[in-house]
Amino acid sequence: LGVVGNGINVVVLSSPKFRDTTSFLLLSLSVADFFASVTELLFRLPNVIMYFQLRLADAVFCFYMTYIYFWNLHFVYVSIFYVSLVAVERMIAVCFPFHVASLVTMFRVKFITVTGFMFYAALFSPNLNMLYTIRSYDRNNETSLRMAYTDFYKENYELLIVYRQAVSILFVYALPILTITVCTAMVTSAMALNWRNLKKLSSSHSAKRLKEMKSSKTALCVCLSMAVFILIPSFVFDMLSVFREDLFPQNRNRSTVIYYAMTLIYELNSFLNFIIYVATSSKFAREFKELF
Repeated sequence: LGVVGNGINVVVLSSPKFRDTTSFLLLSLSVADFFASVTELLFRLPNVIMYFQLRLADAVFCFYMTYIYFWNLHFVYVSIFYVSLVAVERMIAVCFPFHVASLVTMFRVKFITVTGFMFYAALFSPNLNMLYTIRSYDRNNETSLRMAYTDFYKENYELLIVYRQAVSILFVYALPILTITVCTAMVTSAMALNWRNLKKLSSSHSAKRLKEMKSSKTALCVCLSMAVFILIPSFVFDMLSVFREDLFPQNRNRSTVIYYAMTLIYELNSFLNFIIYVATSSKFAREFKELF
């Protein structure tokens, strides 16, 4: 679902008709969600291969966890960051319409999106040094691949766990939830006020303000979807796993339940963005019909 939905989003939002900053942020969000969905599909690949060759399935799984899993998480975190940017951009456009042209430029938006991508990669870079692969041979001289923790990870295990928890809570949950909540509340309040004052404006100003409000409606739905379906459930699951281990008595079972639950929620939310774009943006719906 995530691959199909976000693939369509990328194609439509890449159209020359979408050249504003909001569309660029939504395009960046769709690209991040697309690659997150693709890397998630690669995680499922060993489950298919195991029906044909178990040893190869184990090797593919080890390769995925060592080299690809980090990027799967990275694209999810970047997606959350981009939704926060959408919330901030729409808040400025709706609440400060006379300053939006000078504050929100395409160059600044592109710079922040690239910087955010690199920042989250650097922030969670210790995860890249967590695992490495080892080749082993059995009595029949057949090669198998297995994972092992690096010396760096074993020597700094407690410090890395604390660092990862602190960074995740702050930059993946706390700041995005706070940003989206505050900006959404401000946008909703400003839109309600604008609806009441719409009749007092001239026809040209009224049409311009109405266009901004329609664009804000799409962005608002995307932000609320991310907060309700991803951030809050993820935060609850993580906190339960840390402070209520009795709910998941075995570590393996606990990790599996949490991972698969959040994966399902994320995939559904990724596809939901496509439905939101079609339902709330007539411009997106028209372009979708023309292209497909």
